[in-house]
Amino acid sequence: MKKLMTCIAAVLMAGLVTASGVCAASYSSFPDASGHWAAKYLQRAVESGTLTGSHGKLQPDGKLSGAQMTAIVTRDCGLNMWTKAYPGAASNEWYYSAAGAAYSVGLLPSDGSVSMRGNVTRSQVFEILAEAYMELDPAGDYSEPQEQPSDADGSMPPETSGHAAGTDGETEGETDGEAAEQPETAEPEQPVSVLSGFTDASSLEGKQRAAAELLVEAGIVNGDNYGRLNPSKCITRAEFVTMLYRIKDSGKAHAIKYDDSYADLAGIKITVTGSDVKAGGTLKAQASLSGVPAGAVFNAQWHLDGKPAKGYYAANKSYTNGVQSSMTWTPTYSLNMQLYKRVGFELVYSSGGRTAHIYNEKTVNIANYPQTHYITYADGTAPTKIFDTVQPSYKGNYKSSYNPDYLDITKQNFVNNRGYSSNTQYLVWANLATQKVNVFQGSKGKWKLIKVFRCASGARATPTPQGVTYVTYKQTKWKTDSYVCKPIVRFYPNTGYAFHSVLYKPDESGIKDGSIGFPVSHGCLRMKPSSIQWIYDNIPTKTTVVIY
Repeated sequence: MKKLMTCIAAVLMAGLVTASGVCAASYSSFPDASGHWAAKYLQRAVESGTLTGSHGKLQPDGKLSGAQMTAIVTRDCGLNMWTKAYPGAASNEWYYSAAGAAYSVGLLPSDGSVSMRGNVTRSQVFEILAEAYMELDPAGDYSEPQEQPSDADGSMPPETSGHAAGTDGETEGETDGEAAEQPETAEPEQPVSVLSGFTDASSLEGKQRAAAELLVEAGIVNGDNYGRLNPSKCITRAEFVTMLYRIKDSGKAHAIKYDDSYADLAGIKITVTGSDVKAGGTLKAQASLSGVPAGAVFNAQWHLDGKPAKGYYAANKSYTNGVQSSMTWTPTYSLNMQLYKRVGFELVYSSGGRTAHIYNEKTVNIANYPQTHYITYADGTAPTKIFDTVQPSYKGNYKSSYNPDYLDITKQNFVNNRGYSSNTQYLVWANLATQKVNVFQGSKGKWKLIKVFRCASGARATPTPQGVTYVTYKQTKWKTDSYVCKPIVRFYPNTGYAFHSVLYKPDESGIKDGSIGFPVSHGCLRMKPSSIQWIYDNIPTKTTVVIY
């Protein structure tokens, strides 16, 4: 039975298939394909959902397996029903549905010689592409024609001998006893194969040779620079996708359809829906049915990436039009997790002594946490917990000048994950919880802790204001009637807030109040004389100051 029909883009075959509802990944999410020689074809395949990749990689130069080839073709052609399983394909393999669909329409050989797990050769690819998209009938006979046998004695048949039938051996028109000269008979011209220009084409036989002829004649396959087709060589994913889209762009593409003998099953339609998943979220999908024969009984199975989903199987269940089946699944979030999931719904339906599997799927994108989520720092703290770990208010003992501090790595990751920037090579963070002034050097996202100084922030009645500000100007000292501070590094424009020393006596003869390590000031940040001197000497104006 003829199984080919002209393919009109986006037209579904014989009413048996539905749009997959693919929410395809962006080509830019596969950095290993950036700048590839086949980029324009790879991008089309990715954005159409035909090529899905794995764990953020396309591996365009990797060898193509039989399972990958079959999945790409069945997705592109919209084949979603099968009546028999491909030999050797286990039901728990991700390619089981695709192999069954391809096998049921004759795209895979009955002997199971195309290995799903093994790599496919170029000649095997020629065959499946020509059958799926060109005028190569999967059921056709492409064996070599046999030579016509001669008579048993080797003589020519009478009608082709050198004498006219019914004469005595003389030829009409003879003169002087000489036989009339017979005209030379031209040898019939043998058709020249389009493969004759390839040095290794002789290894192609039968259907694979016919397939190669179709592809070469259409300009899909050109061979290498040495005049070879390389039929026994393994093919890469990029090469395969290039051939596929060259066929589709040639205007000569056809597509496979289901055998008409299963037309009584053609009315069943499965629509799978599901929204993209946010980081930390759960995948939720639904399948709705239409065109279901009255009283039909099915076995139903949800799939994830082509494999049966545990706990989502229903046996001998009656479905009606409009019925919905639901599935939820929570990804295991990890640094290099797969950023999509192919969610499929399968019905196994028996009718008229035949059993058909009907399947449809949708690709759902899954957003991951940022990379920093999965980094564990030296103190055992994950970035997502840093903001809970680092406190903005004093937690120590007011009667003591000592407070435990965070580890250096925690501090660095706090300012870097917060995204703080500065107009100088320095960043200053005064942490009120630990009463420490932390000095960093570097740039946004690359700050490195270089200095830590103890301080005393504002008391409860006169707290130090929190926020992000900058160094405004410097002065050598403050002098009041009751105390002296020196030196001074101002922050918060148009205010009196500053880094400064502990309090000296008015005559500067000694320390009046050396309290440090707990909130005690009028809102400024008091520091030891040596500490504030370093700040004064090294931290330029316009340096970002974080009070937290």
